[in-house]
Amino acid sequence: MENLKPPGELNVSREVGMNWKQWRRKFKIYMKTSDAVKVATLLNVIGEKALHVYETWELTPDEENDCKVVLQKFKDF
Repeated sequence: MENLKPPGELNVSREVGMNWKQWRRKFKIYMKTSDAVKVATLLNVIGEKALHVYETWELTPDEENDCKVVLQKFKDF
C-alpha cells in the first residue's frame, strides 16, 4: 500500500469548483483502489483456513473489494 499515491493538494487559488471536482474524482479512485488493496492484503495474511472460509462466501464483485464488508463477514463468522 505504500506505493499508492493519493492525489496532490487541492488547488484553492483559482477555479476552485473545477479543481474540487477533479480532485474529488481522483480521491474516489484512490480510495477505491486502496480498499481493494486492503482486502488483498487481508487475504494474504489471514491464513489458509480463513482464506478457505472466505472462498465459500457468495460475494458480489463490489463486496469482494469492500474491506468493511469482508471484515464484517469474518466477524460474523
